[in-house]
Amino acid sequence: MDHICPWENYDTQTSQCSATDANGPIRVATAADGLPPAMQGVFWLTEQGDSSALMSFAPSKDGGGLSTFTMTPSDGYHFKIRVGGDRVWSFHDQATSWELVEGLDLIYNFRMEDANGEAPSTVDDIAAAQIIPSAENLNGLELDAPSASCLLPPRTPSPPSLLRASSPSHQKSQSSRGALSYNRRHAPPPSARCHRRSSRAQVLNFRAELATAGSHSKYNTSVVWGRPSAVFGFEGGYYDLVQVMDGEGNNIEPAFSDWVSYCNDAAQTGDSPGAFHYKVAQ
Repeated sequence: MDHICPWENYDTQTSQCSATDANGPIRVATAADGLPPAMQGVFWLTEQGDSSALMSFAPSKDGGGLSTFTMTPSDGYHFKIRVGGDRVWSFHDQATSWELVEGLDLIYNFRMEDANGEAPSTVDDIAAAQIIPSAENLNGLELDAPSASCLLPPRTPSPPSLLRASSPSHQKSQSSRGALSYNRRHAPPPSARCHRRSSRAQVLNFRAELATAGSHSKYNTSVVWGRPSAVFGFEGGYYDLVQVMDGEGNNIEPAFSDWVSYCNDAAQTGDSPGAFHYKVAQ
Protein backbone atom coordinates (compact mmCIF):
# COMPACT_ATOMS: atom_id res chain seq x y z
CA MET A 1 0.00 0.00 0.00
CA ASP A 2 1.58 3.27 -1.14
CA HIS A 3 2.14 6.35 1.01
CA ILE A 4 0.82 4.89 4.24
CA CYS A 5 1.95 6.79 7.32
CA PRO A 6 4.83 4.96 9.10
CA TRP A 7 4.21 3.91 12.71
CA GLU A 8 7.09 6.01 13.98
CA ASN A 9 5.08 9.09 12.98
CA TYR A 10 2.33 8.28 15.50
CA ASP A 11 2.04 9.31 19.12
CA THR A 12 0.28 7.14 21.66
CA GLN A 13 -2.28 9.03 23.72
CA THR A 14 -4.63 8.13 26.56
CA SER A 15 -7.98 9.69 27.47
CA GLN A 16 -10.69 9.12 30.03
CA CYS A 17 -13.65 7.30 28.55
CA SER A 18 -16.12 9.59 30.33
CA ALA A 19 -14.52 12.65 28.69
CA THR A 20 -15.23 11.46 25.14
CA ASP A 21 -17.40 13.88 23.16
CA ALA A 22 -17.91 15.40 19.71
CA ASN A 23 -14.44 16.96 19.90
CA GLY A 24 -12.75 13.63 20.30
CA PRO A 25 -10.49 11.99 20.83
CA ILE A 26 -12.04 9.53 18.36
CA ARG A 27 -13.00 11.19 15.10
CA VAL A 28 -16.75 11.49 14.49
CA ALA A 29 -17.81 10.23 11.06
CA THR A 30 -20.30 12.59 9.41
CA ALA A 31 -22.55 12.91 6.37
CA ALA A 32 -20.10 15.52 5.06
CA ASP A 33 -17.51 12.74 4.88
CA GLY A 34 -19.65 11.06 2.23
CA LEU A 35 -20.69 8.26 4.56
CA PRO A 36 -24.13 6.63 4.71
CA PRO A 37 -26.03 6.94 8.02
CA ALA A 38 -25.12 3.39 9.01
CA MET A 39 -21.43 4.36 9.09
CA GLN A 40 -21.72 7.75 10.75
CA GLY A 41 -20.80 8.61 14.33
CA VAL A 42 -18.60 6.54 16.65
CA PHE A 43 -18.98 2.82 17.40
CA TRP A 44 -18.26 0.62 20.42
CA LEU A 45 -16.85 -2.85 19.83
CA THR A 46 -18.73 -4.59 22.61
CA GLU A 47 -17.43 -7.36 24.87
CA GLN A 48 -13.79 -6.96 23.84
CA GLY A 49 -12.24 -6.88 27.32
CA ASP A 50 -8.80 -5.22 27.29
CA SER A 51 -8.79 -5.11 23.49
CA SER A 52 -10.73 -2.84 21.10
CA ALA A 53 -12.84 -0.01 22.53
CA LEU A 54 -14.19 2.60 20.06
CA MET A 55 -13.78 2.88 16.30
CA SER A 56 -14.95 5.25 13.60
CA PHE A 57 -15.37 5.24 9.82
CA ALA A 58 -14.27 8.91 9.71
CA PRO A 59 -11.41 10.06 7.44
CA SER A 60 -7.98 9.85 9.06
CA LYS A 61 -4.38 10.86 8.43
CA ASP A 62 -3.24 7.29 7.86
CA GLY A 63 -2.73 7.81 4.13
CA GLY A 64 -2.71 5.08 1.49
CA GLY A 65 -6.39 5.60 0.70
CA LEU A 66 -7.35 4.35 4.15
CA SER A 67 -10.53 5.52 5.90
CA THR A 68 -12.04 6.68 2.61
CA PHE A 69 -15.45 5.41 1.56
CA THR A 70 -16.33 4.86 -2.09
CA MET A 71 -19.21 3.21 -3.92
CA THR A 72 -17.04 2.60 -7.00
CA PRO A 73 -13.94 0.80 -5.74
CA SER A 74 -11.32 -0.23 -8.30
CA ASP A 75 -10.23 -3.17 -6.14
CA GLY A 76 -13.63 -4.25 -4.84
CA TYR A 77 -13.14 -2.75 -1.38
CA HIS A 78 -15.53 0.05 -0.47
CA PHE A 79 -13.67 0.97 2.71
CA LYS A 80 -10.33 0.19 4.35
CA ILE A 81 -9.28 1.00 7.88
CA ARG A 82 -5.99 0.67 9.72
CA VAL A 83 -6.69 -1.10 13.00
CA GLY A 84 -4.95 1.15 15.49
CA GLY A 85 -4.92 4.01 12.98
CA ASP A 86 -5.08 7.78 13.49
CA ARG A 87 -7.91 8.46 15.96
CA VAL A 88 -10.18 5.91 14.27
CA TRP A 89 -9.46 2.91 16.49
CA SER A 90 -8.80 2.57 20.20
CA PHE A 91 -8.10 0.00 22.90
CA HIS A 92 -9.05 -0.34 26.55
CA ASP A 93 -5.53 -1.43 27.47
CA GLN A 94 -2.10 -1.61 25.83
CA ALA A 95 -2.09 -5.40 25.97
CA THR A 96 -1.65 -8.21 23.43
CA SER A 97 -3.97 -6.87 20.74
CA TRP A 98 -2.42 -3.40 20.96
CA GLU A 99 0.97 -4.92 20.16
CA LEU A 100 -0.36 -7.30 17.54
CA VAL A 101 -2.05 -4.77 15.27
CA GLU A 102 1.18 -2.78 14.97
CA GLY A 103 3.28 -5.91 14.56
CA LEU A 104 1.16 -7.05 11.61
CA ASP A 105 0.10 -3.54 10.55
CA LEU A 106 -3.42 -4.90 10.39
CA ILE A 107 -5.85 -3.49 7.82
CA TYR A 108 -9.56 -4.32 7.61
CA ASN A 109 -10.86 -4.19 4.03
CA PHE A 110 -14.64 -3.88 3.69
CA ARG A 111 -16.48 -5.27 0.67
CA MET A 112 -20.04 -4.01 1.03
CA GLU A 113 -23.02 -6.17 0.07
CA ASP A 114 -26.71 -5.73 -0.52
CA ALA A 115 -29.36 -8.04 0.95
CA ASN A 116 -28.62 -10.60 -1.80
CA GLY A 117 -24.88 -10.64 -1.18
CA GLU A 118 -24.16 -8.62 -4.31
CA ALA A 119 -22.36 -5.30 -4.66
CA PRO A 120 -24.79 -2.54 -3.59
CA SER A 121 -26.06 -0.14 -6.25
CA THR A 122 -26.65 2.69 -3.76
CA VAL A 123 -25.68 3.39 -0.15
CA ASP A 124 -29.25 2.61 0.85
CA ASP A 125 -28.75 -0.94 -0.43
CA ILE A 126 -25.90 -1.69 1.99
CA ALA A 127 -26.97 -4.54 4.28
CA ALA A 128 -23.72 -6.29 5.15
CA ALA A 129 -20.00 -6.41 4.52
CA GLN A 130 -17.34 -9.04 4.11
CA ILE A 131 -14.28 -7.90 6.08
CA ILE A 132 -10.96 -9.09 4.71
CA PRO A 133 -8.05 -8.59 7.13
CA SER A 134 -4.63 -8.00 5.60
CA ALA A 135 -1.17 -7.56 7.08
CA GLU A 136 0.97 -4.83 5.55
CA ASN A 137 4.03 -6.16 7.38
CA LEU A 138 3.47 -9.51 5.63
CA ASN A 139 3.53 -7.86 2.21
CA GLY A 140 -0.18 -7.12 2.28
CA LEU A 141 -1.12 -10.78 2.75
CA GLU A 142 -4.89 -11.18 2.93
CA LEU A 143 -5.59 -13.33 5.96
CA ASP A 144 -8.89 -14.71 4.69
CA ALA A 145 -7.33 -16.54 1.76
CA PRO A 146 -6.52 -20.28 1.76
CA SER A 147 -2.91 -19.37 0.86
CA ALA A 148 -2.59 -17.60 4.21
CA SER A 149 -2.53 -21.03 5.81
CA CYS A 150 1.12 -21.19 4.75
CA LEU A 151 1.75 -19.17 7.92
CA LEU A 152 0.79 -22.21 9.95
CA PRO A 153 3.42 -24.75 10.98
CA PRO A 154 2.91 -28.36 9.79
CA ARG A 155 0.43 -30.47 11.75
CA THR A 156 -1.17 -27.39 13.34
CA PRO A 157 -4.68 -28.45 14.38
CA SER A 158 -7.75 -26.41 13.52
CA PRO A 159 -8.74 -24.00 14.89
CA PRO A 160 -5.11 -22.86 14.77
CA SER A 161 -3.19 -21.11 17.54
CA LEU A 162 -1.53 -18.78 15.05
CA LEU A 163 -4.64 -16.90 14.01
CA ARG A 164 -7.75 -16.97 16.12
CA ALA A 165 -11.00 -15.11 15.54
CA SER A 166 -11.78 -12.60 18.24
CA SER A 167 -14.77 -10.85 19.56
CA PRO A 168 -16.64 -13.10 21.95
CA SER A 169 -20.28 -12.80 22.85
CA HIS A 170 -22.15 -13.75 25.96
CA GLN A 171 -23.71 -16.33 23.64
CA LYS A 172 -20.36 -17.54 22.33
CA SER A 173 -16.96 -18.64 23.61
CA GLN A 174 -15.17 -16.31 26.00
CA SER A 175 -11.76 -17.74 25.12
CA SER A 176 -10.55 -15.09 22.65
CA ARG A 177 -10.70 -11.32 22.44
CA GLY A 178 -9.37 -8.47 20.39
CA ALA A 179 -8.76 -7.76 16.74
CA LEU A 180 -6.82 -11.00 16.26
CA SER A 181 -4.77 -13.25 18.48
CA TYR A 182 -1.70 -15.16 17.42
CA ASN A 183 1.25 -17.15 18.63
CA ARG A 184 4.43 -15.20 17.87
CA ARG A 185 6.56 -18.35 18.06
CA HIS A 186 4.89 -19.70 14.93
CA ALA A 187 4.95 -16.54 12.83
CA PRO A 188 7.58 -16.51 10.03
CA PRO A 189 9.45 -13.31 9.15
CA PRO A 190 7.62 -11.03 6.67
CA SER A 191 10.16 -11.90 3.97
CA ALA A 192 9.48 -15.65 4.22
CA ARG A 193 8.08 -17.21 1.05
CA CYS A 194 5.48 -19.92 1.21
CA HIS A 195 5.65 -22.75 -1.29
CA ARG A 196 3.15 -24.99 0.49
CA ARG A 197 -0.31 -25.02 -1.07
CA SER A 198 -3.43 -25.72 0.91
CA SER A 199 -6.96 -26.71 0.01
CA ARG A 200 -8.29 -25.68 3.43
CA ALA A 201 -11.20 -23.33 3.88
CA GLN A 202 -10.79 -19.60 4.46
CA VAL A 203 -8.42 -18.86 7.31
CA LEU A 204 -10.55 -16.00 8.61
CA ASN A 205 -14.13 -15.16 7.74
CA PHE A 206 -15.16 -11.83 9.27
CA ARG A 207 -18.52 -10.29 8.48
CA ALA A 208 -20.61 -7.28 9.47
CA GLU A 209 -24.38 -7.53 9.19
CA LEU A 210 -26.51 -4.43 9.57
CA ALA A 211 -29.44 -4.86 11.95
CA THR A 212 -32.80 -3.45 10.95
CA ALA A 213 -33.23 0.01 12.49
CA GLY A 214 -34.73 -0.21 15.97
CA SER A 215 -34.62 -4.01 16.09
CA HIS A 216 -31.86 -4.53 18.66
CA SER A 217 -33.27 -5.72 21.98
CA LYS A 218 -31.17 -3.29 24.04
CA TYR A 219 -29.73 -0.66 21.69
CA ASN A 220 -32.76 0.15 19.55
CA THR A 221 -31.74 3.83 19.35
CA SER A 222 -28.35 2.97 17.81
CA VAL A 223 -27.12 1.69 14.50
CA VAL A 224 -25.95 -1.87 15.22
CA TRP A 225 -23.77 -4.12 13.08
CA GLY A 226 -23.58 -7.78 14.08
CA ARG A 227 -20.05 -9.17 13.78
CA PRO A 228 -19.94 -12.96 13.31
CA SER A 229 -16.53 -14.54 12.73
CA ALA A 230 -15.17 -17.93 11.76
CA VAL A 231 -11.72 -19.52 11.55
CA PHE A 232 -11.19 -22.35 9.06
CA GLY A 233 -14.96 -22.76 9.02
CA PHE A 234 -15.27 -22.94 12.80
CA GLU A 235 -17.39 -20.32 14.54
CA GLY A 236 -14.95 -17.93 16.17
CA GLY A 237 -17.25 -15.61 18.08
CA TYR A 238 -19.84 -12.90 17.74
CA TYR A 239 -20.21 -9.36 19.04
CA ASP A 240 -22.16 -6.21 18.27
CA LEU A 241 -20.66 -3.03 16.85
CA VAL A 242 -22.90 -0.43 18.50
CA GLN A 243 -23.18 3.27 17.65
CA VAL A 244 -22.52 5.37 20.77
CA MET A 245 -22.41 8.80 19.06
CA ASP A 246 -24.34 9.95 16.01
CA GLY A 247 -23.06 11.80 12.96
CA GLU A 248 -23.41 15.14 14.74
CA GLY A 249 -21.40 14.03 17.75
CA ASN A 250 -24.36 13.57 20.08
CA ASN A 251 -24.23 10.77 22.62
CA ILE A 252 -26.70 7.96 21.97
CA GLU A 253 -28.21 6.40 25.07
CA PRO A 254 -28.12 3.90 26.59
CA ALA A 255 -25.16 2.77 24.47
CA PHE A 256 -22.76 5.59 25.40
CA SER A 257 -23.29 5.24 29.16
CA ASP A 258 -23.03 1.46 28.90
CA TRP A 259 -19.66 1.79 27.17
CA VAL A 260 -18.37 4.19 29.85
CA SER A 261 -19.51 1.79 32.58
CA TYR A 262 -17.80 -1.09 30.79
CA CYS A 263 -14.62 0.95 30.40
CA ASN A 264 -14.59 1.71 34.14
CA ASP A 265 -14.83 -1.99 35.05
CA ALA A 266 -11.32 -3.24 35.85
CA ALA A 267 -12.55 -6.81 35.83
CA GLN A 268 -13.38 -6.36 32.14
CA THR A 269 -10.92 -3.93 30.61
CA GLY A 270 -7.51 -4.65 32.10
CA ASP A 271 -4.92 -2.51 33.84
CA SER A 272 -6.21 0.96 32.91
CA PRO A 273 -9.89 1.05 33.92
CA GLY A 274 -11.65 4.28 33.04
CA ALA A 275 -9.16 5.09 30.27
CA PHE A 276 -8.60 4.09 26.67
CA HIS A 277 -5.65 4.37 24.29
CA TYR A 278 -5.23 5.37 20.65
CA LYS A 279 -2.75 6.61 18.06
CA VAL A 280 -2.45 10.12 16.64
CA ALA A 281 -0.59 10.72 13.38
CA GLN A 282 1.78 13.68 13.37
